[in-house]
Amino acid sequence: MAENNTIFFKLEEYYDNDGSEELQASTDVNGKVNISVINLLNKETAADQHREVVGLTPLSRYTINDTTENLFSVSFITDDDGYTKVDLSKMLLNTTFIKFYQKYKGEVTLNVTIEIPKTNKYNVFVGNAKITPSWKKEESGIIFESYDYYNNDDTIILSPIEDKVTDLATLRQTYKTVEENYLLVKKRYESQIVGEVDLEIDTTETYEPKSLKTVITRLLEFQVGTLQPALEYTKTAKLTTEYDRLNTMDKLVNILSKMYPNITIEDGEGIPYNSDIDPKLETL
Repeated sequence: MAENNTIFFKLEEYYDNDGSEELQASTDVNGKVNISVINLLNKETAADQHREVVGLTPLSRYTINDTTENLFSVSFITDDDGYTKVDLSKMLLNTTFIKFYQKYKGEVTLNVTIEIPKTNKYNVFVGNAKITPSWKKEESGIIFESYDYYNNDDTIILSPIEDKVTDLATLRQTYKTVEENYLLVKKRYESQIVGEVDLEIDTTETYEPKSLKTVITRLLEFQVGTLQPALEYTKTAKLTTEYDRLNTMDKLVNILSKMYPNITIEDGEGIPYNSDIDPKLETL
């Protein structure tokens, strides 16, 4: 288990050992792992562990600041000791991962979802783990030391097919309750951000716009300082194709800026192209 960029999991199940329950390795189990990357504001340690998701941490224990979409998916099968390994070397070359890593200066956590379908022996299993490995940035790229989830956190326990849910009404009630809470939070979130052009986001570089207001003003500055002079140039030089494409860009800037009529070029950082341009100049 010395290689880098690898996560090791161990799957186990209970068996009856002369009246007492003991754990044994779950071998030849097929499953799937989906991985995204998140930035956490804080991580709390839960006081209790629950048998049904031993070692797999519920989302409620964390405050998630930001997350990527799913970056990596791979199927697995456990060996004779119940172990499986997931090599993330390919994911670490993903440009989305690299930008996210740089944006949060390495303060990123692997968000791992493990899915095991129902078989004639095991009930369906879906669990989530948050893993923060020891990241290293080398000339070859971003790597991490191999992480043994079993020894660092806990085992993953599969339940027998006899424990499968047979009451659809109860399962549906649980789902609908969670769904209602999600939709309420989603609606509140959407209501808060609609029209809030001053809301700021974290950026990778200092020059990147932090708010939609800055995006609009920079487009207006680009329009006045570059697009409109370029239109005059291509028109005079009879560069018809170039003129038409620049004119399309100019119209798109107008369409977007008209969505926010209260934002003007005066609200910007100042046109850096020509100090003689009147900052109060309105767009066409």
